[in-house]
Amino acid sequence: MQEVYKTYEDRADFILVYLREAHPTDGRRPARHVKIKDPTSIEERDLVAGRCTETLKMTMPCVVDDMKDTVSKAYNAKPDRLFILGEDAKIVYRGDRGPRGFDIDGMEAALKSQLAAVASAKSGAAE
Repeated sequence: MQEVYKTYEDRADFILVYLREAHPTDGRRPARHVKIKDPTSIEERDLVAGRCTETLKMTMPCVVDDMKDTVSKAYNAKPDRLFILGEDAKIVYRGDRGPRGFDIDGMEAALKSQLAAVASAKSGAAE
């Protein structure tokens, strides 16, 4: 994802939204490779998100979903999902649920198509 961000950051806005931990150590199905307790406050969730982006060396902007999981619920985004929003803020691409549906190539193809459509519309309006 970081490569796509670097390629298109001058033509599209990217935001990583850190959601509730998918496999916390104190949850139903803890992951063997991730040792993170489910945050109980926004400060803890903020700290975990910061560690995540630092560990993965991510440079794209990151925001943290609130403790009511407002973004996750609104977009049906848990455990992870890729979206592209058009200039009108409507969803123009909704990836399948991750991790199996986390298709960066498919999202990049949709982003290229969206950027081309926007450029075409702008050039047509200028004529």
